[in-house]
Amino acid sequence: MKGPREKDTWRLERRLHFLRNYDVAGDGIVVLCVWHAYALAPPSYPLLLFLYTLG
Repeated sequence: MKGPREKDTWRLERRLHFLRNYDVAGDGIVVLCVWHAYALAPPSYPLLLFLYTLG
């Protein structure tokens, strides 16, 4: 099993990977909002969907 630090690093890498893919498609501001949504509340998928529709 991974330690807590390894898990956090892995989660951060996944977030950054997601943001990199998203930024290619679009808006820096929306990406920033998505980043904050991810950083503050990882299970907030409805919020992410809402931000995506705004973008």
